Amino acid sequence: MGKTLFDSYLRKDFQVSLYCGVSSHPYHWVHAEAPKGFICQSRAGEGTKLSKCSEGGDYIPLKSILSQGPWSKVIAIMGTNSLNNSVADENYKELSKDLQAVTEKCFWVSPPNLRVDQAKTKKNGIAKLQKNQDIFFESLTTTVAKNCTLLDSRKYTPFGSPGAETSDGIHRTNSAGESWAAKVFEDIENN
Repeated sequence: MGKTLFDSYLRKDFQVSLYCGVSSHPYHWVHAEAPKGFICQSRAGEGTKLSKCSEGGDYIPLKSILSQGPWSKVIAIMGTNSLNNSVADENYKELSKDLQAVTEKCFWVSPPNLRVDQAKTKKNGIAKLQKNQDIFFESLTTTVAKNCTLLDSRKYTPFGSPGAETSDGIHRTNSAGESWAAKVFEDIENN
C-alpha cells in the first residue's frame, strides 16, 4: 500500500516521504518505540529505496518527522495490528492531532477487510480481529475523525473485489495491495 501511494504521488510531481514499520501501532510512533524488535523504515524522493529511519532503525517520534514539513497532505495507513483491540486508545487521538496540526489535509486509512477463508493458520485469531473491526472503526469516528478525514478501508477490499485477496487471511497479495492503494489514492484525491 505505502509503495503504491508513494509512487502515485511521485507521478503527480509531489515531494513525497514515507515512514513505515512492520507490526507498528500509533503507540510506537507517539513514543518512538519499535514493536517486537522491528525497525522503522523510510523513503524520500524519486529513485530512493526503503532504508532504516535512523542508524539502528529506531523509531523516530512522529512529532520529529512532522517538524520536517511543511506538508500539503499527511496520510496515516493502519494495518490489522490495530484490531487486536476493539477500540482505538488515546494514542490514536494524539497521533491524529499531531497530523492535523501540520496540515489541513490529514487522512487516516482504517484497516482493510480480513479473509478468514484464506487463513492458512490462526483462523480463530483472524476471526477475532474481524469481529473487532466494526467496533474498532466506530471508535475511530469519535477519536481520529475529529482531526483527520477518516477513510473506511473496508470499502476498498470487499469480498470478490481486486483488493480482497490475501496471502494468509490478513496480508494483501501484491496485486490486491496495489488495487487497494489505487482506491485509497483516488478517494484522497477526490476529498
